[in-house]
Amino acid sequence: MRLARMIAILLLLFGLVLIPAVDAWGRAGSGGSFSGGSSYSGGGFSGGGYSSYSGGRHGDGAALAALINFLFRHPTIGVPTVVIGALLFFWYMTKASEHQQRRYIHRAFDKLDDDHINACLAALQQSDPSFDMQKFKQRAENAFRKIQDAWCEQDLTPIHAFVSDGVYERFSLQIEEQHEHGYRNVVEDVRILSISPIEIVASRNDQNAFEVISLRVSARAKDYRVDRATGKMIPGSKNNESFTEVWTFLRRRGAKTQPDKAGLIEGSCPNCGQSIRINQWDKCGSCGSLLRSGEHDWVLSEITQSAVWKPSSGSTLNSATRYWISHDPGFNTHHLEDRASVIFTRKVTADRHGDMRPLIKVSHDMFSDTHRGTYEARERAFYTDCGVGSVDVIGVTTDEHFDRALIDVRWSGRRNQQKGESVNKSSNPSTLRTLMVLGRKHGVQTKVEKSVSSLQCPGCGAPESDAASNSCEFCHMVLNDGASDWVLFDWLPYSSNEARDLRKRANEGIETVVSSIPLDRRYDENDQPIAMQPSAVIVSQVVGNISGSDLDKAKINGRSLREFAKIDDVDLIAWVVQVAAADGKLDPKEQKLLKEVAKMHGVPLNRVQGMLTDAAKGQLESPDPDHHGSGVQWLTRMIDMALIDGHLDRREQKVIAATGKRIGLSDYDVARLLAKRKSELYRQAQAELKERKKELARQKIRNGYQAEG
Repeated sequence: MRLARMIAILLLLFGLVLIPAVDAWGRAGSGGSFSGGSSYSGGGFSGGGYSSYSGGRHGDGAALAALINFLFRHPTIGVPTVVIGALLFFWYMTKASEHQQRRYIHRAFDKLDDDHINACLAALQQSDPSFDMQKFKQRAENAFRKIQDAWCEQDLTPIHAFVSDGVYERFSLQIEEQHEHGYRNVVEDVRILSISPIEIVASRNDQNAFEVISLRVSARAKDYRVDRATGKMIPGSKNNESFTEVWTFLRRRGAKTQPDKAGLIEGSCPNCGQSIRINQWDKCGSCGSLLRSGEHDWVLSEITQSAVWKPSSGSTLNSATRYWISHDPGFNTHHLEDRASVIFTRKVTADRHGDMRPLIKVSHDMFSDTHRGTYEARERAFYTDCGVGSVDVIGVTTDEHFDRALIDVRWSGRRNQQKGESVNKSSNPSTLRTLMVLGRKHGVQTKVEKSVSSLQCPGCGAPESDAASNSCEFCHMVLNDGASDWVLFDWLPYSSNEARDLRKRANEGIETVVSSIPLDRRYDENDQPIAMQPSAVIVSQVVGNISGSDLDKAKINGRSLREFAKIDDVDLIAWVVQVAAADGKLDPKEQKLLKEVAKMHGVPLNRVQGMLTDAAKGQLESPDPDHHGSGVQWLTRMIDMALIDGHLDRREQKVIAATGKRIGLSDYDVARLLAKRKSELYRQAQAELKERKKELARQKIRNGYQAEG
């Protein structure tokens, strides 16, 4: 049918060219065009004449016969027309095929993502039958609105019980900065456009301390600043835009949904059901339960910008996994990332004030002694209006004295250059990436129940005070020596040589890859396990570095290792800006094009302008491929993201082509790479969908056997 339509279009193109010769111009409004609903049958071409047709009008058939006759009688016009028509025909067919491939790739990967989410949801509901995703999304929407209200009122008391210390501390110190500058944020006309799960980590085995649900929240709101003294809007501060964030909630493994009880988000203790009267030790005033431990209910542990979010599964394929297996069974990235968020917020606060006191309890004396002098310098740089995009554990190293965790922090802020009493503030935010090194004494174990409470004393549970002391005011335990929890050892630009050496050292030697397979368990009527069996944990070790070709071939649970090292949108845009600015030929048209493509990838325009400004000054923190092959890999990833997201258009192709040329590829090389990846992704989508159908059929058979048993 598609070929028949193409032939009809081709004949129509012929007709458009030939109609002037048969005096058809005068019938522009008289129905002289071909009817799209007519069908031809039983006839043929013989001796240049047209035999018969069914459907359509006799006049149309005569006109077509006249066109065909004219084609043969006037070759000087007919031959070029045939050539042009053939070229248009093949061009149309090629474009239609490319469009079909792009649509198929986009739809196929969307379906695979949906199938994966549904499978994970089924696993969660197997261990917690009362869990309902729709009700959970409604609770998340309630949490979203409560947090917006608390932010506007600059009062975090209503949300304290259901957010982690990392989230709470970040909000608290941002509000403190607003107080210092005499304004508050107002968020109005908030409309949630969509809420959907993009990752569910659920397991009935003994290896996971937490169950995790990450929701992509898309919303639109008016956002502006008002003067705290007068209540008047500050000119130039109003925005009305859409934004997308990923909200991550966690809960202790084994916790159950209680449909008849309200929870933390609703303002009730999930254990006893009483209204929350949270005390300074984060315990319920009625039953004494630790409210934010995740033991009874979901806690909001992280808010990540959608453009830099990565699945938590990626954190398992590095030396952090090896550390968990070998040194600390309670180790989990949620605690480490929450702790890092607290320390990060205190670091930028100390920088802003030029005072070490906010860091005293959470930074090792080695760090404090080294950096104290920078605050006393006459000229120094610091950042304000800081926002965290993501916090990710990327590795852990050990020696006989200390364990060191490497934390990748993606953030933005407005650069301030202070000289004496004068301060020069940048108008656009800079995009920054920092490697935080947190350390603790070797042999210290993680307390899982404290994973989202990073501000309490690990000795007595008391809250931290603002006193300029490195010890707890209640039990006098020293807090910054790494004997009880992770503290700040170093703060490095992510692209620096020192940071690069640390990352390499963290994952050199033996790469440990872990896949956990939960064994089937049966439960009695009281939901007690009948046959307790530990999960099978498969640990494979590869000695030496993994080459790129080996990485392409290697798979864990049927998934390529490339999936665990995803490059995000902000990384890509920063890299493209860095490459584009390297030759100093970034004209206004190219800058405009970059901003348009960045917007398609969810990167705000002011962020891109900040990247452009920083790149021109040589201050842009961006990923830096170490050789030509890495540059091609990044370009390939950019192509993949565009194809899988279904947004590859002319503007994006122009940016891809310009970037390819700057890293040494010709236009032909880029076109070939684009065609190759399109073909490979198309075949991959077909193969994965086919395998998914087979797996569903096998699962159906297994379920049938289990039902019979």
